[in-house]
Amino acid sequence: MRRGAVIAVAALVAACSRGPSDGPPTVHFGQDVCAACTMIVSEQRFASAIVPDDGRRDPVVFDDLGCLFSWEESNPDVPVRARWVHDHDGPDWVRAESAWYVRSPEIRSPMGSGVAAFASEEGARELHAERGGELREWAGLQESAADETLVIPPGSAGLQGAPDPD
Repeated sequence: MRRGAVIAVAALVAACSRGPSDGPPTVHFGQDVCAACTMIVSEQRFASAIVPDDGRRDPVVFDDLGCLFSWEESNPDVPVRARWVHDHDGPDWVRAESAWYVRSPEIRSPMGSGVAAFASEEGARELHAERGGELREWAGLQESAADETLVIPPGSAGLQGAPDPD
């Protein structure tokens, strides 16, 4: 009996001492705050996250992909273990590097980046055919972010009057 208790305690200590997971984040939509703009993360289809590789246990969450890029630019010394984006068409998280992206002024994202992420190329191509703009993979989206800011401040002329993507 004693040996079982010792093994259980050791397993619990080992589980608590682990570093951050590479897996998809748990986000409490409507409660968690974006690490870049401090707005509540409420629209699942535009959410993204970074799992830092600096000893933190919790992911850094964002309400818009533009916020993820802004945060990385402001925190260049924080190593990244994993990047996650939410599939615009479904309930799943996708590794940012394997997702497809549509960037269009016709997409109303929380902070105005106009970027939607997709698990499948087909889903991205469908929205691209509807909304126009750019169809990109991760490397191309990074180039766009490096060339210009993806976050358009609320109230700016950038995306006003554009229809919702749904």
